[in-house]
Amino acid sequence: MEWLLAGGVGAWFNLNSPTVEGVLTGTNAVEVGLPYHPYNPWNGSYLDSQVFTYDTNSYSGPTVVNLYALFAGLAAASGSGSPFGDTNGPVYLKGGQLGLWGNGASAVPVRKGTLTINGGAVLRLNGGSAGIADLTFSELVRTNNATLITYMQNGVLGSASNRIKFVNAPVPTNGVIAPWIVATDGFLTYDATAGLTNAVITHNVSGGAFPTGLNDGTAIVDVNTTDATLGDNPYVNALSTSQNISPGAGNTITIASGGLFIKLANPTISANLVFSNASGLVEACIYRAHNGRWNHGTISGKITCAGLTKFGEGWLRLSNPNNDIRGPIINSGCGEAPITADSPACIGGTNDVILNGGGFTGGGGAYTNRFLLGPGGGYIESTTFYGPVQDLVPGDCGPFRPYSGSFYGTNTFSGGVFLNGAEFRFMKPWACPTNCPIVNRNGSAFYQNYAPPPGAVYTNYGRVTLLGNRAQFMIIGYIKQGSIEGSGYVQYGNRWDGGDGTVFDVGWDNTDFDFYGAIMESVHGWRCHVTKSGGGTWTYWGESTHHGYTRITNGTLTLNGALFNTTNVTVYSGATLNGKGAIGGPVTVMPGATLGGTLVLATNLTVSNATFNVNLSGPTAGGVTVNSGAVNITGSSLNVALSYVPTVGQTFTILNNAAGVTLTGTFTEGNIVSATHGGKTYFFRVAYNAGDGNDVTLTALPQGTMIYVR
Repeated sequence: MEWLLAGGVGAWFNLNSPTVEGVLTGTNAVEVGLPYHPYNPWNGSYLDSQVFTYDTNSYSGPTVVNLYALFAGLAAASGSGSPFGDTNGPVYLKGGQLGLWGNGASAVPVRKGTLTINGGAVLRLNGGSAGIADLTFSELVRTNNATLITYMQNGVLGSASNRIKFVNAPVPTNGVIAPWIVATDGFLTYDATAGLTNAVITHNVSGGAFPTGLNDGTAIVDVNTTDATLGDNPYVNALSTSQNISPGAGNTITIASGGLFIKLANPTISANLVFSNASGLVEACIYRAHNGRWNHGTISGKITCAGLTKFGEGWLRLSNPNNDIRGPIINSGCGEAPITADSPACIGGTNDVILNGGGFTGGGGAYTNRFLLGPGGGYIESTTFYGPVQDLVPGDCGPFRPYSGSFYGTNTFSGGVFLNGAEFRFMKPWACPTNCPIVNRNGSAFYQNYAPPPGAVYTNYGRVTLLGNRAQFMIIGYIKQGSIEGSGYVQYGNRWDGGDGTVFDVGWDNTDFDFYGAIMESVHGWRCHVTKSGGGTWTYWGESTHHGYTRITNGTLTLNGALFNTTNVTVYSGATLNGKGAIGGPVTVMPGATLGGTLVLATNLTVSNATFNVNLSGPTAGGVTVNSGAVNITGSSLNVALSYVPTVGQTFTILNNAAGVTLTGTFTEGNIVSATHGGKTYFFRVAYNAGDGNDVTLTALPQGTMIYVR
């Protein structure tokens, strides 16, 4: 069993023993937050699932905290016990946060098993004046180039009241542990007693000159207060800065650990950066602190490294077209603050870009890189992309959250698309994965299958969800779509890029779905079409103004809205048309098909060797209305569903033809039809000349033996 917990935005979901939730026990797992989170918030500190437990829980299964979620617990005041379950239970931070709150001077230390991180993970402590927050794991495992940030809400990391320790501890090199583990204020080291603690800065640069003579790769340098200019080519262990760093007599900084920490403000590093030590090039781990949207920390100097991992809540801009990045470019995510490239050359055309909760924005041309999405998913913004978007680990992919851009590559990502105020285009048939759910939220525009080659068929068996009446689903070409729901609108093309003749063929996922939005053509005079395929039921509540054909080839179209301008409606063998809506064009029900409901037809109905369904649910039950033209029911079968006991003599108009409408043929049942209800059979007389002489009615007959002479 698994406990799946989700709090609210800006609010806590509290677990404590007096509540009905009670203590978390047994072999259960605890998972906090959505496994594959859909949103793309710009706020770096965004949390939408906040769960706090006051109990000492004993569950022994894994603790999983997902992207944009915080699972916080209050340490036991004394004795024993843990808010996070059994001592040996593993913890998985998949872009989420685990927080321990102190509970007095005698609070019980918390022990857990292996901590496995994936994406941008965060550990939060609230000790200090709140009490002791002491958290120990057996070891730390990094997957998919994940990163770990420690955040102190109260007190100092490494003090007696705020400790994070590992039995199998990370080993510092020249005073710094691996730079993918940091605090929000700088690099970390490790002490056997204190655990993780802030690394000691060996060189504070507060004047205008970068210190010279640093050539052994051991210095930990912090540039603060004023900008710095290089006097030689320093070789340091780690570098942090809140100021600009420019070339002078020297032009290159070599960083042995790979750690670069860019603080608040918006510094530009125009000196070249080489991330290397005696073993060769290393991974560049660049932390960028949050300083608001659009405020970049910029590296305009040339970067040389074995790969680049960006993390933290701030934006990082790469502007040098000669960068030599010899490995993947990774944004592990923390509020999705992006890596921004001025041009494709800034990241290299052959490097993979891995997004695991983070984002990428690109300008200055078309990108051919492969983009890989981890469990945290990611977003891409701006420009044109010819490279594919794929899963980092097949089948374990979070949502693709594009903010803008045109995509031409052969995309196979499995996490679906979530749009939040975005304009996004799949440009070719192969660009949209064949089973890709799409959620379009908050008035965003979505361009599905844009600028097709002639005769192209675009296939996506996923569901499109349009949230809000401004959410747009624009289509051009022949679209085979799984299903659609929501209250936005489907638009056939636009006046600039075409769309005449587009077919929206929906229902291929064989599910039932309701759609409340409009379906419309962009240009007057176009003839665009709708087809209902698949075995499920499409209940359409909206108003469609398309001028082309409407076809129901399989399953059921329940029309409770309107098809005002459709040229014609055809129901094929095995399919059903029903509902209470209105149709502007003629309706043809082919042999083997079914018509039912209380539809209002503007003109012409042909039900040839098909089934005409009638539902008698009460004394006012009715049927189909035809306002002009002709009706032909020759060879069709009348099927009556009865859900109440009719009174003898009650008459129901099942085909209401306006004056002047010609009626041809009769049902195969002739003048008598029967229906059952409550285990009894009821008979009805069928009249074909009722009303103003051309209506078809049913009249309830007495029960019992009877002979009706025609």
